[in-house]
Amino acid sequence: MEKRLQRIGVFFLILALGSVGQVFAEQDQQQIIRAKIGIQVKSGKREQRAKSRQLLKKGDLLRIYVHPEESSFIYVVHATKETVTLLNMTKQQIKSSTLILPSILSYYEVDGNSAFEQITVVCSPQEIVELSTLGQRSMTHEQWTTLNQRLQKQSKIVLSKKSEVAFALAGNVRSLGGAGNTDSFAKQLQIYSGQGLLVKHYEFKVR
Repeated sequence: MEKRLQRIGVFFLILALGSVGQVFAEQDQQQIIRAKIGIQVKSGKREQRAKSRQLLKKGDLLRIYVHPEESSFIYVVHATKETVTLLNMTKQQIKSSTLILPSILSYYEVDGNSAFEQITVVCSPQEIVELSTLGQRSMTHEQWTTLNQRLQKQSKIVLSKKSEVAFALAGNVRSLGGAGNTDSFAKQLQIYSGQGLLVKHYEFKVR
């Protein structure tokens, strides 16, 4: 009886290990989503690339750049303690130009009305309904935080080194009057990667 129980235990252990291996194999087979993303911060005459956590001051200017490696739905969400706003929802084709928000000739201005600002960029091969409908409904900061954390967890890369390979910008920078072709900031964008979808989150403190 004891030997039989041992054999049954080994059998279930093999099944469990096989199931875990299958889960990791499925995760590894998920599409790696990559995009060149950056936020340009202009403070007076000084221009720099935004860090994920950075101090801003009232009057600073922000410009957002997104260039996916493959055709993707691009969502850009701005959040404060009081509001959650969908700045952009675009189906960007692989040969499209780089998305620049608000434009190559404009900036978003930090108004100083909130102690912090959040900007989250999401690139996904499939539409994310919860984000697509954000422009037609209100969402609290707490609801957005929960959704954002879920998306970030979902996009975490488990088993892949594909993100280390560089890729070139396809097409020209989206611009007004062709000015984007000389945009040096766009040429220095960093590559970010996600599994199944890509989430790049910035959180700024405002003084």
